[in-house]
Amino acid sequence: ELARWLLHGTETGDSAIATLSYTQDGKNRSGQVTLRRTGTSFLVKDEWRVTQPLAQQVTLTASEVLEGAPVTVGGKEIGKISDGKFTSLAYPGSYEVSVGGSKYFTGGTEKVSVGAVSSGYVDFAPKATKALEQDAEQYVSDLIDDCAEKTELRALSGCPWYGPYDADGGVRYDVTSMPELEVEASRS
Repeated sequence: ELARWLLHGTETGDSAIATLSYTQDGKNRSGQVTLRRTGTSFLVKDEWRVTQPLAQQVTLTASEVLEGAPVTVGGKEIGKISDGKFTSLAYPGSYEVSVGGSKYFTGGTEKVSVGAVSSGYVDFAPKATKALEQDAEQYVSDLIDDCAEKTELRALSGCPWYGPYDADGGVRYDVTSMPELEVEASRS
């Protein structure tokens, strides 16, 4: 959400403090910026430079599986996750921030609020992609099919079932249905 601004200030010599009033999420807010006079054009028009803006630091943190993922705002890439975070300056407002990912994980999209009453901090937990769900289902299915073909007890190591260990001769398994699989991404 864009903030609406109203500016008024006080000037003392070559410095000035401007109070900005703005609306954020339907509420009236205000903040101050500091300016310094940098010159005068044609002896009439003063030139000013902002030395302390209203912008505040925004910090995004993310899981290690999202390392190097692009960070975008409004479809434009503004950086990448590095060492588990991304920091930037932002003016008051509400932003839709997206963190990309890899074939198996994405950071998704979160709303980030910047302003007088917000921290400018958000944590992006990894979310499983369709590719991860499909590949995990295929892995489990292949494992079960492979184990079901084995007929010797000593060959069953790593299979999702056991024994009977006291059987004489070979064994046979019939798989009547595959398990339902749900993939859930955790912080790690």
